[in-house]
Amino acid sequence: MPPDPNVLLAQAKDANGQADVKDAAAQRLRAEGDAVAHRVDFVMQEVRTDVWTGGAARTCRKEADDRAGQLRRIDDHVHGWADVANRTATDLRHQATTCQQNANAVANWQAACQAARAAQPPQPDPPPPPGI
Repeated sequence: MPPDPNVLLAQAKDANGQADVKDAAAQRLRAEGDAVAHRVDFVMQEVRTDVWTGGAARTCRKEADDRAGQLRRIDDHVHGWADVANRTATDLRHQATTCQQNANAVANWQAACQAARAAQPPQPDPPPPPGI
């Protein structure tokens, strides 16, 4: 017996809510990654080139470049997780659409069953929707 259409509609609503949460998380992750990258670029661009002369300064520049590279990799990593959150949201939206379609199919089937029982003479119930 197919599930109640109200249960399917509740599942669709829940999946849409979860998708909204994932989309919001992806936006926050992207903003955080962009902020990190912007800070690194801003600091590195604001340092005058004549500051980076001399032995100790070259060592500091190398270390600064290494740190900037690490922060850019962190930005890439955070954006990767944002992509995962977006894909999850898309999957949840597809799940919600499927639940909505299944709810409609079950409601139509239930209406057909009622019509078959009300017919004169009463008819057997139609087969349930496939795959639900």
